[in-house]
Amino acid sequence: MSYYDELFLKIDDLLKNKDQKKALDLIEEELKLPYIPKDIEVKLREYYNDLFLKDSFSHELSDEEIEDYLFKDEMHQLIAVNTLADKNLRNYLEIAEHYLCSEAFVNAKVLLVESLIRQEISTEIRMSEKGMEYCFIPKYLLLPEESDGFIEALKIIEDYYLKEPSKIIFSKELLYKECLLALPISYTIEESTKLAHNIIEYIEKCFDGEEE
Repeated sequence: MSYYDELFLKIDDLLKNKDQKKALDLIEEELKLPYIPKDIEVKLREYYNDLFLKDSFSHELSDEEIEDYLFKDEMHQLIAVNTLADKNLRNYLEIAEHYLCSEAFVNAKVLLVESLIRQEISTEIRMSEKGMEYCFIPKYLLLPEESDGFIEALKIIEDYYLKEPSKIIFSKELLYKECLLALPISYTIEESTKLAHNIIEYIEKCFDGEEE
Protein backbone atom coordinates (compact mmCIF):
# COMPACT_ATOMS: atom_id res chain seq x y z
CA MET A 1 0.00 0.00 0.00
CA SER A 2 1.43 3.38 -1.03
CA TYR A 3 1.70 6.50 1.12
CA TYR A 4 -1.23 8.09 -0.68
CA ASP A 5 -3.41 4.97 -0.35
CA GLU A 6 -2.83 5.15 3.41
CA LEU A 7 -3.52 8.90 3.38
CA PHE A 8 -6.93 8.52 1.73
CA LEU A 9 -7.80 5.64 4.05
CA LYS A 10 -6.99 7.87 7.00
CA ILE A 11 -9.15 10.68 5.57
CA ASP A 12 -12.03 8.24 5.00
CA ASP A 13 -11.72 6.95 8.58
CA LEU A 14 -11.87 10.50 9.93
CA LEU A 15 -14.97 11.19 7.86
CA LYS A 16 -16.65 7.97 9.03
CA ASN A 17 -16.02 9.15 12.59
CA LYS A 18 -17.51 12.55 11.64
CA ASP A 19 -14.26 14.35 12.43
CA GLN A 20 -14.37 16.78 9.51
CA LYS A 21 -12.04 19.30 11.12
CA LYS A 22 -9.17 16.81 11.45
CA ALA A 23 -9.79 15.63 7.88
CA LEU A 24 -9.63 19.24 6.62
CA ASP A 25 -6.46 19.91 8.61
CA LEU A 26 -4.82 16.76 7.23
CA ILE A 27 -5.72 17.68 3.65
CA GLU A 28 -4.45 21.24 4.14
CA GLU A 29 -1.11 19.93 5.41
CA GLU A 30 -0.73 17.72 2.34
CA LEU A 31 -1.63 20.51 -0.06
CA LYS A 32 1.08 22.72 1.45
CA LEU A 33 3.81 20.22 0.50
CA PRO A 34 6.18 21.39 -2.28
CA TYR A 35 5.38 18.44 -4.53
CA ILE A 36 2.21 16.40 -4.95
CA PRO A 37 1.43 14.16 -7.96
CA LYS A 38 -1.16 15.94 -10.12
CA ASP A 39 -3.82 13.24 -9.84
CA ILE A 40 -3.42 13.17 -6.05
CA GLU A 41 -3.65 16.97 -5.85
CA VAL A 42 -6.88 16.94 -7.87
CA LYS A 43 -8.41 14.30 -5.59
CA LEU A 44 -7.29 16.12 -2.43
CA ARG A 45 -8.79 19.39 -3.67
CA GLU A 46 -12.08 17.63 -4.46
CA TYR A 47 -12.16 16.28 -0.89
CA TYR A 48 -11.21 19.68 0.49
CA ASN A 49 -13.78 21.67 -1.49
CA ASP A 50 -16.58 19.27 -0.57
CA LEU A 51 -15.67 19.29 3.12
CA PHE A 52 -15.12 23.04 3.18
CA LEU A 53 -18.56 23.72 1.75
CA LYS A 54 -20.25 21.32 4.16
CA ASP A 55 -18.39 22.87 7.10
CA SER A 56 -19.22 26.41 5.97
CA PHE A 57 -22.94 25.71 5.56
CA SER A 58 -23.21 23.76 8.82
CA HIS A 59 -23.82 27.03 10.68
CA GLU A 60 -25.34 30.37 9.78
CA LEU A 61 -22.70 32.97 9.02
CA SER A 62 -22.70 36.08 11.19
CA ASP A 63 -22.65 39.49 9.53
CA GLU A 64 -18.96 39.78 10.45
CA GLU A 65 -18.22 36.42 8.83
CA ILE A 66 -20.14 37.38 5.69
CA GLU A 67 -18.07 40.53 5.29
CA ASP A 68 -14.87 38.61 5.98
CA TYR A 69 -15.75 35.90 3.44
CA LEU A 70 -16.55 38.46 0.73
CA PHE A 71 -12.93 39.55 0.62
CA LYS A 72 -11.30 36.13 0.78
CA ASP A 73 -10.78 33.58 -1.98
CA GLU A 74 -13.32 32.65 -4.66
CA MET A 75 -14.99 29.85 -2.70
CA HIS A 76 -15.44 32.03 0.40
CA GLN A 77 -16.96 34.73 -1.80
CA LEU A 78 -19.48 32.31 -3.30
CA ILE A 79 -20.47 31.10 0.17
CA ALA A 80 -20.97 34.69 1.37
CA VAL A 81 -22.98 35.68 -1.70
CA ASN A 82 -25.20 32.57 -1.40
CA THR A 83 -25.78 33.44 2.25
CA LEU A 84 -26.70 37.02 1.35
CA ALA A 85 -29.23 35.74 -1.20
CA ASP A 86 -31.36 34.48 1.70
CA LYS A 87 -31.07 37.74 3.63
CA ASN A 88 -32.99 40.99 3.27
CA LEU A 89 -30.40 42.75 1.14
CA ARG A 90 -31.82 46.16 2.04
CA ASN A 91 -29.93 45.70 5.29
CA TYR A 92 -26.65 44.93 3.49
CA LEU A 93 -26.51 47.54 0.71
CA GLU A 94 -23.37 49.27 1.97
CA ILE A 95 -21.26 46.10 2.14
CA ALA A 96 -22.84 44.82 -1.12
CA GLU A 97 -21.80 47.96 -3.00
CA HIS A 98 -18.34 47.93 -1.41
CA TYR A 99 -17.92 44.34 -2.62
CA LEU A 100 -19.26 45.05 -6.13
CA CYS A 101 -16.77 47.91 -6.49
CA SER A 102 -13.83 45.70 -5.49
CA GLU A 103 -11.68 43.48 -7.71
CA ALA A 104 -13.57 40.40 -6.62
CA PHE A 105 -14.57 37.11 -8.29
CA VAL A 106 -16.86 38.09 -11.17
CA ASN A 107 -19.00 34.92 -10.91
CA ALA A 108 -19.81 35.80 -7.31
CA LYS A 109 -20.40 39.48 -8.11
CA VAL A 110 -23.00 38.75 -10.77
CA LEU A 111 -24.78 36.31 -8.44
CA LEU A 112 -25.07 39.15 -5.93
CA VAL A 113 -26.42 41.47 -8.64
CA GLU A 114 -28.95 38.76 -9.54
CA SER A 115 -30.09 38.59 -5.90
CA LEU A 116 -30.45 42.38 -5.79
CA ILE A 117 -32.66 42.21 -8.89
CA ARG A 118 -34.78 39.38 -7.50
CA GLN A 119 -35.34 41.36 -4.29
CA GLU A 120 -36.33 44.41 -6.37
CA ILE A 121 -33.90 46.73 -4.59
CA SER A 122 -34.84 50.32 -5.50
CA THR A 123 -31.62 51.98 -4.31
CA GLU A 124 -28.97 52.98 -6.85
CA ILE A 125 -25.98 50.63 -6.72
CA ARG A 126 -22.46 51.17 -8.05
CA MET A 127 -20.33 48.39 -9.51
CA SER A 128 -16.86 48.19 -11.09
CA GLU A 129 -15.72 45.42 -13.42
CA LYS A 130 -12.83 45.26 -15.90
CA GLY A 131 -12.26 49.00 -15.76
CA MET A 132 -15.93 49.81 -16.35
CA GLU A 133 -18.11 51.69 -13.86
CA TYR A 134 -21.82 50.91 -13.62
CA CYS A 135 -24.64 52.66 -11.76
CA PHE A 136 -27.99 50.89 -11.72
CA ILE A 137 -31.20 50.41 -9.80
CA PRO A 138 -31.70 46.61 -9.50
CA LYS A 139 -35.49 46.87 -9.47
CA TYR A 140 -35.43 48.08 -13.07
CA LEU A 141 -32.99 45.51 -14.42
CA LEU A 142 -33.95 42.27 -16.15
CA LEU A 143 -33.01 38.84 -14.85
CA PRO A 144 -30.90 36.79 -17.31
CA GLU A 145 -33.86 34.66 -18.44
CA GLU A 146 -36.04 37.76 -18.95
CA SER A 147 -33.74 39.57 -21.38
CA ASP A 148 -34.72 39.84 -25.05
CA GLY A 149 -31.33 38.42 -26.01
CA PHE A 150 -31.83 35.30 -23.90
CA ILE A 151 -35.39 34.69 -25.12
CA GLU A 152 -34.55 35.13 -28.80
CA ALA A 153 -31.26 33.17 -28.60
CA LEU A 154 -33.09 30.30 -26.91
CA LYS A 155 -35.63 30.18 -29.77
CA ILE A 156 -32.78 29.92 -32.29
CA ILE A 157 -31.10 27.16 -30.28
CA GLU A 158 -34.36 25.21 -29.83
CA ASP A 159 -35.04 25.39 -33.57
CA TYR A 160 -31.49 24.22 -34.35
CA TYR A 161 -31.60 21.30 -31.90
CA LEU A 162 -35.25 20.41 -32.47
CA LYS A 163 -34.54 16.66 -32.42
CA GLU A 164 -31.73 16.75 -29.82
CA PRO A 165 -33.31 17.64 -26.45
CA SER A 166 -30.15 16.86 -24.46
CA LYS A 167 -28.28 19.54 -26.40
CA ILE A 168 -31.10 22.02 -25.77
CA ILE A 169 -30.79 21.47 -22.02
CA PHE A 170 -27.01 21.90 -22.11
CA SER A 171 -27.32 24.97 -24.35
CA LYS A 172 -29.91 26.59 -22.09
CA GLU A 173 -27.59 26.23 -19.09
CA LEU A 174 -24.72 27.81 -21.03
CA LEU A 175 -26.96 30.58 -22.34
CA TYR A 176 -28.18 31.40 -18.84
CA LYS A 177 -24.61 31.56 -17.53
CA GLU A 178 -23.55 33.80 -20.41
CA CYS A 179 -26.40 36.22 -19.73
CA LEU A 180 -25.75 36.07 -15.98
CA LEU A 181 -22.09 37.01 -16.46
CA ALA A 182 -23.17 40.05 -18.49
CA LEU A 183 -25.03 41.63 -15.54
CA PRO A 184 -25.84 44.40 -14.94
CA ILE A 185 -26.05 44.61 -18.76
CA SER A 186 -28.66 42.59 -20.67
CA TYR A 187 -28.28 41.06 -24.12
CA THR A 188 -30.52 42.59 -26.80
CA ILE A 189 -32.44 41.02 -29.70
CA GLU A 190 -29.77 42.37 -32.06
CA GLU A 191 -27.14 40.36 -30.17
CA SER A 192 -29.19 37.17 -29.92
CA THR A 193 -28.14 35.57 -33.23
CA LYS A 194 -24.44 35.84 -32.48
CA LEU A 195 -25.03 34.72 -28.90
CA ALA A 196 -26.96 31.62 -30.07
CA HIS A 197 -24.36 30.75 -32.72
CA ASN A 198 -21.54 31.01 -30.17
CA ILE A 199 -23.39 28.61 -27.86
CA ILE A 200 -24.11 26.17 -30.71
CA GLU A 201 -20.50 26.29 -31.87
CA TYR A 202 -19.30 25.49 -28.34
CA ILE A 203 -21.79 22.63 -27.97
CA GLU A 204 -20.73 21.09 -31.29
CA LYS A 205 -17.06 21.22 -30.31
CA CYS A 206 -17.84 19.50 -27.01
CA PHE A 207 -19.82 16.71 -28.64
CA ASP A 208 -17.28 16.29 -31.46
CA GLY A 209 -14.60 15.84 -28.80
CA GLU A 210 -16.62 13.08 -27.12
CA GLU A 211 -16.98 11.19 -30.40
CA GLU A 212 -13.23 11.18 -31.21
